[in-house]
Amino acid sequence: MTYILLTSVFLVLFIGFYAVTAFETRRKGRLVLPSARQAFDAQLERIGFLLAHINFVSFVREESLRLFARAVRASAHASLRVVRAAERTLSRLVRRLRMHEALDTAPSAQVREFVQTLSEFKHRLKAPLHAKLPE
Repeated sequence: MTYILLTSVFLVLFIGFYAVTAFETRRKGRLVLPSARQAFDAQLERIGFLLAHINFVSFVREESLRLFARAVRASAHASLRVVRAAERTLSRLVRRLRMHEALDTAPSAQVREFVQTLSEFKHRLKAPLHAKLPE
């Protein structure tokens, strides 16, 4: 189907070109739409000049390197966002666990004698030097 479509487009363009050329020949060299054709010819000259003078190999190489650098930067940015999201989630989890741990470690009524002695000793160490220590 594609070949039929392309062949028919080619034939229509070729017949149109032949008809315009024959019409201009009968009119003794007068062009159809002369200003538009001159502008079109100037554009074609510019395109021909560019095709003749541009080094497409280096252009494609530079553009592919630029595209690769941009892709690497985008992937690094995306991975950084994923790491930061994981960090936020873990920070919230640790904060919540620390709060629950602080609530769970409240002194209970049944404290062993050794732990109670250590706690009293620790409180004495924290007390200011000028305060009277219980004996």
